[in-house]
Amino acid sequence: SFEYFDILDETHLATQMNHFDCITAVESLYYLAPEYDLMLTNFKKILKKGGLFLFQWNWPRDAYTNKYFGDPETAFFKFNKYFYLKYLLTSFPYNRRIYWGIGLNL
Repeated sequence: SFEYFDILDETHLATQMNHFDCITAVESLYYLAPEYDLMLTNFKKILKKGGLFLFQWNWPRDAYTNKYFGDPETAFFKFNKYFYLKYLLTSFPYNRRIYWGIGLNL
């Protein structure tokens, strides 16, 4: 079933620990760049062991996230501290990079 809640809200997370088999994040990684570590920590908490974290991340040349990471490689290096990055696909339409990925919660 689909559920929505604030991934940064610690009080709500207590009821969701190890609750989900799969999480999908579209644009969350981009807009929550300042809270990247907290966001990934919380995703890890609510995802069951062996669960999948599916994401899509737009990265335009003048991306807002550049001031936090500098480049996508730095962001994905940090991502690997939380999840095993199983697949990463990239496309380059319209002056931007778009990443689709699957992370595994070990």
